[in-house]
Amino acid sequence: MLRRGEPAPQLLPDAILDLSRAVRALAAYLEESKEPDEARRFALEAARRATEILRKRHDLATSVLVGQVRSAAVDILRSTGMDQASALQALEEAAGRASEIGQE
Repeated sequence: MLRRGEPAPQLLPDAILDLSRAVRALAAYLEESKEPDEARRFALEAARRATEILRKRHDLATSVLVGQVRSAAVDILRSTGMDQASALQALEEAAGRASEIGQE
């Protein structure tokens, strides 16, 4: 997207910022034995914001970026002790199914 000179979708920087917050909260969870709630909350918010982008833009580059944010969010959820099924369920409850966005 950037290589072709296309502007990033407006919510993408916010989603990436939430993802970075989730990673920092994950580090605190792992290093300091804190509760995983903050890491999970930021990861799910990142996925929600990224997925929202698909309501306005559904080109390949955007879909790939959204998929990467959603995948990273699932990885963070898994790192907080959630199993795969629970992480995917939490993601879909917070952000919906990416494949269904834009088909409503």
